[in-house]
Amino acid sequence: MNRFLLAAGLLISLTSYSQTLPPPYVPVADVLSLAKELYDSGKYDKAIEKYQIISKRDTAYTLALAEMAQAYVANKEYDKAIAASEEGLQKPSIYQPEFMRLRGVAYERKGDFDKAVSFFEKALETYPFNYAIMFNLGLAYYNHKDYDKATTQFFKILAVDPFHPGSHLNLGRMAAGQGKRTHALLSLGLYMGVNNKDHDRLVLLEKVMSNQFADDGSLPFTGENAFDKLDQILKAGIAMDKNYKTKIPVDAAIVRQFQMFFEQLSKVENKPNDPWYTFYMPIYQMLKDRDLAEPFVYHILGSIDNDQVRKWTKKNDDRLKVFYSATNTELTKKRVLTTAPQFGFSGPVQAWYNDNNGLEALGKKDEAKARQGHWLYFTNSVRIAEGNYSDAGKKIGVWKYYGDDGVLSSTENHDTGETRLYKNGVQVEYFFLKNDEIDGAVELYNACGALREKLLYANGKRHGKGTSYFSSGKVMQEYSYDNDQLTGTFTNYYETGTVRNKATYALGKAEGVYVEYFANGKVSSTGSYKNGEVNGVWKYYHANGRLNRTGNFVNGTATGEWTFYDVRGNLFGKRTLDEKGNITGEDNTYHDGKLHYTETYKNSVLVKVVYFEPSGKVIGTYGKSDGTFPVKFHYPTGQLFAEGAYKKGRRDGHWKYYYPEGTVESELTYKDGQAQGESIEYFHTGQKMYVSHYKDDEREGTFEEFFVHGQLKQRGYYVAGQREQHWYAYHPDGKLASDYYYIHGDLSGAATEYTGSGKVAEVTTYDANRMTDVVTMGADGKALTRRVEKDKTGRVNFESTYKNGKRQIVYETNCGEYTYIGKMFPDEKTFYDWSSLSGKREGLFRQYAMNGQQTREGHYRDGKAEGMWKSFEADGAADYSGLYLQDEHDSTWTFNYFNGNVYYTREYRGDEADGILRVFAPDGTPLVEKLYYNNKLVAFRKVAPHEKQEDWTAFNGNQTIMATYANGKTAYEEKLVKGLIDGARKIYYSNGQLHLEYHFALGDYQGPYTIYFPDGKVEERGTYKFDELDGLYEKFYPNGTPFIRETYQMGVLNGDATYYSKDGKSKTYHFYEGLPHD
Repeated sequence: MNRFLLAAGLLISLTSYSQTLPPPYVPVADVLSLAKELYDSGKYDKAIEKYQIISKRDTAYTLALAEMAQAYVANKEYDKAIAASEEGLQKPSIYQPEFMRLRGVAYERKGDFDKAVSFFEKALETYPFNYAIMFNLGLAYYNHKDYDKATTQFFKILAVDPFHPGSHLNLGRMAAGQGKRTHALLSLGLYMGVNNKDHDRLVLLEKVMSNQFADDGSLPFTGENAFDKLDQILKAGIAMDKNYKTKIPVDAAIVRQFQMFFEQLSKVENKPNDPWYTFYMPIYQMLKDRDLAEPFVYHILGSIDNDQVRKWTKKNDDRLKVFYSATNTELTKKRVLTTAPQFGFSGPVQAWYNDNNGLEALGKKDEAKARQGHWLYFTNSVRIAEGNYSDAGKKIGVWKYYGDDGVLSSTENHDTGETRLYKNGVQVEYFFLKNDEIDGAVELYNACGALREKLLYANGKRHGKGTSYFSSGKVMQEYSYDNDQLTGTFTNYYETGTVRNKATYALGKAEGVYVEYFANGKVSSTGSYKNGEVNGVWKYYHANGRLNRTGNFVNGTATGEWTFYDVRGNLFGKRTLDEKGNITGEDNTYHDGKLHYTETYKNSVLVKVVYFEPSGKVIGTYGKSDGTFPVKFHYPTGQLFAEGAYKKGRRDGHWKYYYPEGTVESELTYKDGQAQGESIEYFHTGQKMYVSHYKDDEREGTFEEFFVHGQLKQRGYYVAGQREQHWYAYHPDGKLASDYYYIHGDLSGAATEYTGSGKVAEVTTYDANRMTDVVTMGADGKALTRRVEKDKTGRVNFESTYKNGKRQIVYETNCGEYTYIGKMFPDEKTFYDWSSLSGKREGLFRQYAMNGQQTREGHYRDGKAEGMWKSFEADGAADYSGLYLQDEHDSTWTFNYFNGNVYYTREYRGDEADGILRVFAPDGTPLVEKLYYNNKLVAFRKVAPHEKQEDWTAFNGNQTIMATYANGKTAYEEKLVKGLIDGARKIYYSNGQLHLEYHFALGDYQGPYTIYFPDGKVEERGTYKFDELDGLYEKFYPNGTPFIRETYQMGVLNGDATYYSKDGKSKTYHFYEGLPHD
């Protein structure tokens, strides 16, 4: 029997529990910026703390992880840096090269040289032209004292980026340590050439050139040296003699030694095995030959405070420009050819660079600069395109294009025009290009690779028939285009195949009759279009077929008289709209067909409000000609509903809304008609129900929902009206029930559900609101379900089986949307199941008891409960039944006693109790009627046949409702305090025997309850906790023998459940979180 008789209770003291609150909202961009500032200022631990604030489920997490790994390295927390890098490498991103680099750096810094080198080399297999990875490998060799390999690595970098300052610097420092003056001069000179503001390094060069470098000769050298004679001259310090005449009037070792160096260049031996000779000698020889040694030296002195340097620099701008140009030209010659066998180049290949010296492309150009043969293109060292050119410089064959993360994004066959576009490795578009325009059939695919739409193009424009599809493959839309404009009939379908709407187009604009249908086949709206705009009379309907509203449009604007009706067919409203679509004159609202209130508008401004009783008597009149006035709203029964004020016809200032008994239901502040700031909704007791914050009529900031006993029920954050970041929900006892994460209203990352005992029950993973994985957990904390890939277009099952091999759970999904959910008993008979189309429930829902008796059935249409729904007891007796309309309770619902007689009936409108709730005795005698308006109890009366028929008694929040039988014995009793039922509700048989007794606290079922047979034997008993069954539940046969014994935890079956047949035989299953388990 359904035990939830809508009533309105008592504020009592219940235990309060501590709760884990969700992390506060994080302005991600601001946090990243602050973390970077902290890192740049050397506060690495503080930067790490900021990065750790960003959730793993946020789209910015990968960036935060990369920067955090860098901070870990700087903070000497190398194991954490490695862990962060490994985590970042788990999925494709633009930060892959950085994660690879940082992993190697962390290993190198912690002293694991072999692993560092191994990881650097592995990274270079994928990103061979990533200068940062190449450089860190060189540093690793340098720090490990393998100077030959360090030298080789730094020169490898200079071969592709001859401007790389770090390589020049480290080659110079290494040469200085090896006592090779000229090598040091060559490298440090070029370093200063590309970074002439680094004064500290200029000082280093000065020390080396003046024979004052402390580590001179401390490092071994095993290679060839083409500059032995020049080294002797520089070491001898001949140029340091005061009689040595310098051309530059700056007394510095750098000036003197460089002049000596240029004078003695002819003494350099030709030794091509000396990399300093092969790389640097042509550059310095060019400087000498073109008389550019002087501007070179003045340039590298750019960081010193010297008037002569400043004067010369200012006076010789033209010579400096010549020097810059000549040097850049000579340096770029170094990288004209490179090797890239991993990209299919068998020999040296031409390399092309951008203005920042980054590799832009590999490939050959002929003398006319036409591209030929195989080419690759790069951005930030990542391959972004590859393919071939003809001898004429035209793209030929299949070209591949990649995203910044290195993942394939498209292919194009330049011979046939065949083109494929990919997203996250999945093909999402397929078409042909002709003369660089789309031509012919075009196929679009969903995120899982299933056909989403098929259409035709001609000369780059849509032309011909098109069809779009649901993920199931069923038709969603059918249409036609003519020269890029819609034409003919455009039809939308429900996934069941029935028509959703149908319109006719001409020259791209809707024209003529339009009809839209509900999923149940009834008309939703109908009217006409003219030149693409709604025109003429339009009619809109409720899903039950009754008229919802009707009125006239002129050129897309609603005008004239509009009439509105409720779902029962009663007149609901009448208003008149002017030619601009604004309300003018009286706007009347009705309740059950009788005038409830009238709002009067003048020049589009609300100037008057009048409320009426059902008899037509005026309750209150409010208004002022300028639209600025205080106002009170009233229920149809006369009680105060709201009070506030209007300013120029718009709600303004603080408003309060009330329950019929007079307690505050909600309060919020308006400014210029828009909700602003904190809004609070209350239970009847005055306890907060919701706390929201608004900005310009949209939720903005913290949102909280509470249970009636004061415990937090849900907490999260809104940004611009959308859920954002962490949202936690709680069980009534305060324990965490779920943890979701949102980005712009879409679920992201792992969404975790928890049991009442705090264990993980299920983890569902989302990517931009699309489910990608689900794992149901068993009682042992291990995964219960396994993932079964059914095909390559997103069909995935998640299944579990009992030990006997029979199915336990079956989740069938298609591209992240459920298509079937079924849970079974160990004998594989259905526990409950339903089917879905594109994630929306469709068709029959059914649920069964352990004894095989069906306990619930109903239908879904387009994801909404529709039509008659029925519930049964485990013995087959009717429990309740009623109609759903578009997922909302509708009309009259009937709830039964176990003996089959009606317990009560309730009238619904728009999913809310609205109308009369009628309570009956177990023998069918009418007892009490309760009147509801918008889910709120407003009045009640006794209606037993022997009672004098009473008028309605207005509900004041603190009353006792009682009814008796004709013999004077009590039939029904309950007490309401502060709008909610408090204590016991009792219903008796006519002989005075108690039939049922429930206990309540704050309107919720709380404590033990018992239902009796007429002879006093127990029929059913159990205990409620916070409105949920908790503990042992028992049901008995009339002879007192057990029928059902079940164990619940906060409304969920947990523990042994036993069903007994009348002959005493039993069947026991063990349940965990509502599902039978082995």
